[in-house]
Amino acid sequence: QLVRWLRRFEEPELTERLVEGSPWRRMGPPELLAELALHLGSSGLYGMASDCVEHALASAPNNANLHYLRGLFRMFGGDTSGSVEALQHALRLRPGMANAHLSLAMQDAAGSAGTYIADIRRALANVRNDEETGYLASALHHPLHALGEYEEAWQVLERGHAARRRITPYSRAEQDDLF
Repeated sequence: QLVRWLRRFEEPELTERLVEGSPWRRMGPPELLAELALHLGSSGLYGMASDCVEHALASAPNNANLHYLRGLFRMFGGDTSGSVEALQHALRLRPGMANAHLSLAMQDAAGSAGTYIADIRRALANVRNDEETGYLASALHHPLHALGEYEEAWQVLERGHAARRRITPYSRAEQDDLF
């Protein structure tokens, strides 16, 4: 809980000291380590976040979310090939994992853009909610655009934005109050 508060107040140095001095390796379930890794990563502490993920993967090697996080932190660390490998592993474990599709699509080279289109379309056909639709539509937009399929790319992006607007509707009055 303290890590959440430190993250909220943008205190990465305190977060780092707290976690370094804690027995986080004995936290128990891999899900707790994944949550800790997310908080560390969102604080810019990618090395520590990666350590949490690797430790959790030792006890849960078939956890798709942990492979996704591995791919995400490797992407932030500049290890594109390691990131792609980890994200592909996550998708083998959970083919409809929307955030893994998007992270993969954002960094995949234009030369292999068409490789994942069928997989993303399959996942998009089986979405369970607007959040997944938003992720998958954005994921599909990237390779379609890279292949020059601009009309379809924009249509799918519009679908994704419509889903996101349903999640967080825009209110001009609320925006005016905010500013």
